[in-house]
Amino acid sequence: MAIFAGLGFAGVPWFSGWESGLGATGGYIIGFILAALFLGYFTDKYIRSRSFFSMLGLMLFSNFVLIYVPGLIWLGLWLNLAAGTPATFTALLGMGAIPFIAGDITKAVLAAAIARGITPKSAYNGELDKGKWARWCLP
Repeated sequence: MAIFAGLGFAGVPWFSGWESGLGATGGYIIGFILAALFLGYFTDKYIRSRSFFSMLGLMLFSNFVLIYVPGLIWLGLWLNLAAGTPATFTALLGMGAIPFIAGDITKAVLAAAIARGITPKSAYNGELDKGKWARWCLP
């Protein structure tokens, strides 16, 4: 993800609309890198994170916090600097978050189901919660 973003920021035109550079969506792309690191860390370190509900919670957190926050901040800065018109918080939400929430939740549910099916259910790399998985259940 970092290589994809770095090359796009450097000028390779493969972002939305065959654009390159930071543009209005640069904050979201940075958020994608943060989300990939976050989810990768939890999947590698905790067996419990590989269950459907744990993965869904992690994915929703990473989507709505790690992707939307830098994305909306950057979108607001970009609108103010490039377009010369500062946007209100509600306008930013209307442009950069609200239209995408239903689709993002649907994709997170599907991705959590796929992740549940393909991730190992036994320890393979010294996970921190090794040996606790068999006794763990939702309250």
